[in-house]
Amino acid sequence: KDTSVNITTNSTLNVNGGNVSLGSNTTWKGNVNLTGGKINIDNTKKHFDGTFNQSGGTTIVTGSGFDLDNSSDIISGGTLHIGDKVSQTEMGVSQGYIDTDAIVNINRNGTLNISGGDVKLDQTDAWQGTINITDGNLNLDNISKNTEGKFTQSGGTTIITGNNFNLNNKEDNISGGTLNIGNGGDSSSLDVSQGTIGKDATVNLNTGSKINVSGGNVTIDNGDSWNGNINVSGGNLNIDNFSNKNGILTQTNGTTTVTGSGFDLNNKSDKFSGGILNVGDGTQRSDMKVSQGTIDYNTQVNIHANSELNVTGGTVNLSNAYKNENGVFSQSNGTTTITGNNFALNNTNDSIAGGTFNIGNGSTVTELNVSQGTIHSEANTNINANSKLNISGGNVNLDNTDNWKGNINMSGGSLALVGVTKNQSGLLTQTGGVTTITGDTFDLNNSGDKISGGTFNIGTDGENSAVNVSKGSIEQGTS
Repeated sequence: KDTSVNITTNSTLNVNGGNVSLGSNTTWKGNVNLTGGKINIDNTKKHFDGTFNQSGGTTIVTGSGFDLDNSSDIISGGTLHIGDKVSQTEMGVSQGYIDTDAIVNINRNGTLNISGGDVKLDQTDAWQGTINITDGNLNLDNISKNTEGKFTQSGGTTIITGNNFNLNNKEDNISGGTLNIGNGGDSSSLDVSQGTIGKDATVNLNTGSKINVSGGNVTIDNGDSWNGNINVSGGNLNIDNFSNKNGILTQTNGTTTVTGSGFDLNNKSDKFSGGILNVGDGTQRSDMKVSQGTIDYNTQVNIHANSELNVTGGTVNLSNAYKNENGVFSQSNGTTTITGNNFALNNTNDSIAGGTFNIGNGSTVTELNVSQGTIHSEANTNINANSKLNISGGNVNLDNTDNWKGNINMSGGSLALVGVTKNQSGLLTQTGGVTTITGDTFDLNNSGDKISGGTFNIGTDGENSAVNVSKGSIEQGTS
């Protein structure tokens, strides 16, 4: 490498054996073809008129300055070492081509900077160093990245095929450009155990492919396409203003946060069976709809301020779920079951207008507090054993399609009972608010039933109604 090598314009250096070293004092304006032997490129700059073609042999790049910067540059075979595992090395690709038939070793302390051209890596290659892509195309086919290796992308296009690639370093960062998982005709996967896929990257999750999130941070927004599956078992999935999910979402652990408008759990195979689901972040206005699928008991659901969870189908199980008083829960269909003691209807826009609404599951001790909002008679409401409905405000309407085996405690608001039959194990206590009973099937039939305050209306004008008192009491002081 101490020799001054001048490869002049229109000249060619053909290497098919032996060893050639090109150093910083090399002038490279012509062509170098490598079919066998070895070339050491150390701190060498190639003029953009010069070309490099490798179909065999071994190239070792060290130092900085070497760039595939001609559209005729091609590494189609042989072995390419970027770095020697000791010295800091950078190699660039701004034009040209590195093919899968070449064996590429990005060694420790080695960096491949892609600003154009096409680079293809596969399972025969080794990745212990760094790849940065700002433009051009990078194809990753069944390649495994060492945990020491780093990957950053701020532009260009990366296509992942096969099932071996993992963002597994905390410094991995896809902050821009386009990321394609699969090509639409195969089953491919991207694993994210560390690192970040940011909002400004365009992510295309193609049919038949998966993103497995076990750590790190992944953001999907309205510039992305979701036709495959996302599985969350750790880390963070952020869904921001995304409204066109055509694939499946499952979560067993980790955290999913939905912000913005339009996201719908819309596939019968969608399932949250663990971890945390945040509807909103407490700042921007957000909503999430459940039209199919399941949110199970083991998931901690948080409905933050300025956000709404809207159930139009599917199955939602809220166990000790949290709802901010400036958040909204609404249901028009599907099945919701509340367990635990944390959930409350505490917003005037809270509305249970249809579907099945279970307070408790018959075994878990449960309390639902209603201070605002409405439970409509069109919903099938089941107040199950070991459960209590505390009404301090809002409007609760029950009719003959509902089941009452638990307790109702009235201290405010309004309770309308239309043709309701109360199980003997159920209780009604009232210290305030307004209860109105129509029909002739209601019976105070438990010794614990006690009406001691508020207003207790038996019937309405023009309607024949009756209340039976077989046990319990209606005390003086009640209107």
